[in-house]
Amino acid sequence: TRPLDSGPYFYVSCDALTMKVREGGRVVKTSVLLATGVNNDGYRELLGMHVATAESVASWTGFFRDLKARG
Repeated sequence: TRPLDSGPYFYVSCDALTMKVREGGRVVKTSVLLATGVNNDGYRELLGMHVATAESVASWTGFFRDLKARG
């Protein structure tokens, strides 16, 4: 949850990975929301990651609000 002060980012990409994880002795599907960006020096950085129960409008909205609050 570091501030995003390394920007500006010339390219930002957001995607979700769906994976199975063990939770409470059973296997459940979960979504990992990811945001990466390319900084001034041309290096790719992981800007944010959030584990959600599903890829939904609500989970993406919360994820983007968190990114915006960080800068």
